[in-house]
Amino acid sequence: MRGHEKGPEKLRPNLPDWPTGWQSGKPDMVVGMDGEYTLKAEGRDVYRNFVLPIPTTKARYVRTLEFRPGNAGIVHHALIYIDSSRESRRRQSSSSSAGFDGMRVPSSASMPEGQFLSWQPGTLYSDKTDTIPWLLEPGSDLVIQVHMNPSGKPEPFHCSIGLYFSDEPPAATPYKIKLTSLAIDIPPNEQKFEVKDEFVCRVMSR
Repeated sequence: MRGHEKGPEKLRPNLPDWPTGWQSGKPDMVVGMDGEYTLKAEGRDVYRNFVLPIPTTKARYVRTLEFRPGNAGIVHHALIYIDSSRESRRRQSSSSSAGFDGMRVPSSASMPEGQFLSWQPGTLYSDKTDTIPWLLEPGSDLVIQVHMNPSGKPEPFHCSIGLYFSDEPPAATPYKIKLTSLAIDIPPNEQKFEVKDEFVCRVMSR
């Protein structure tokens, strides 16, 4: 794949100032994988789902979370779901290694209402106070779907998630709107390529 020619140095944005620890400060709770997964050296990309039980006995409001992939060089992206049914845990227990394969998680695993929990290389987290918290029920599991690419050698993988709680319930109800397009075939040397989609909101919102 060939990208566009390098632009003027003076227009290049500054690189992010990456912290050495958690970007959002010390988490209220950290959960991690039980054991380690090894990605094969060759072959196709892999979708692997890892189940992280959350050791809480009461409902909590989560204002933000931070995903730490460990071996980030092999990770394309990750999606984070919540499962309180134990179905994802059952699937993982039947596997001979950490997690279970597949692009589809059980129907009982879903993201909190109105939230989209994900990670991509370069994701920046911050300790925002204006986020909308979501409810985490006791006995729930985090299900982390990780898309990984083989590197030519066996790669160990271990991930963890930091949870940041709030004492306040959400003051608003978020709603996800999907805007998408399949017109992504960009002609060679195209200087200005636009992809458009729109949604008309007919009620008051913010």
